[in-house]
Amino acid sequence: MTHIEDKLMPLGSKVLQETQRYAKSERYSIDPLTIITIIQLLYKLAQILMSWWSNRTDRAINSSKKLNWMKKFVIWRYARAGARNRKEAKYIYGGLVNTIPKFTDSDRKILFNTVDENL
Repeated sequence: MTHIEDKLMPLGSKVLQETQRYAKSERYSIDPLTIITIIQLLYKLAQILMSWWSNRTDRAINSSKKLNWMKKFVIWRYARAGARNRKEAKYIYGGLVNTIPKFTDSDRKILFNTVDENL
């Protein structure tokens, strides 16, 4: 695992649990290795938010608290690109959209500081 994946593993685990819960309700199995895809999606989303806010971590953190239609669209596009099929993308998208607003401020700081360190 890379340094980035090590730092973002707790966040990815939260999203994976939500994704698995959502998929289980429809009798679909999510591969445990999907966490790597989820971590990559979180990182890419944080990169985009940082670029929208001119690499200002504090503004990116605040903007990630609410997901508007544009952010949801970006999440869907990245989920679709990272998933094996459309159904898995739907579950990953659902997990991300339900979990990201529930992240604590410390979770958000970890995410955006990791991106800021690697820019």
